[in-house]
Amino acid sequence: MTHDGRVLYWEIGTETRLDVLMVSLIGPNRTPTPLLKTTAVERNPELSPDGKWLAHGSDENKPGVQEIFVRPFPNVDAGRVQISSGGGMYPAWHPRTGSELFYVRPDGKLLAVPMGNGTPSGPARVVDGGFFIAPNPRSYDISPDGKRLLVIEDLTGTGGAAPSGMVVVLNWVEELRSRVNRK
Repeated sequence: MTHDGRVLYWEIGTETRLDVLMVSLIGPNRTPTPLLKTTAVERNPELSPDGKWLAHGSDENKPGVQEIFVRPFPNVDAGRVQISSGGGMYPAWHPRTGSELFYVRPDGKLLAVPMGNGTPSGPARVVDGGFFIAPNPRSYDISPDGKRLLVIEDLTGTGGAAPSGMVVVLNWVEELRSRVNRK
């Protein structure tokens, strides 16, 4: 969804494999319309915080190999810039400023590319690696201030193995108080 809540966009399987559709959430016309409809697989659309740029994965260069592209939004046919080389998936913008575009390489490394006006403004840098990569959707997130990452630690070292379990601690404040009071 756009940050102003006016437009919803998503990927959907169609006769041309995976495309990106959008629908206006205001006004009388609420019919979904194609945003990216090609013979390629378009995945994981992510809109920049200012609503001007759409990052997405596409295998338009080589079938089966996803790369990250950025296009102007909503006029996606007005141009495109390839961000990744050698593969890329799961784009995410710096949540507050859009000054960086993050994506995952096929080797599991998370990269950040400095961005300016929809194009790279510097070289990509590795910011993390060795975390669990889900097949879909994105298995990492960035804090609202852009200073921290949330990832699922890969304890197996394979990058693709599902976590064996999850520990959820409820009422942790009470547990902490009881431990402090015991000392």
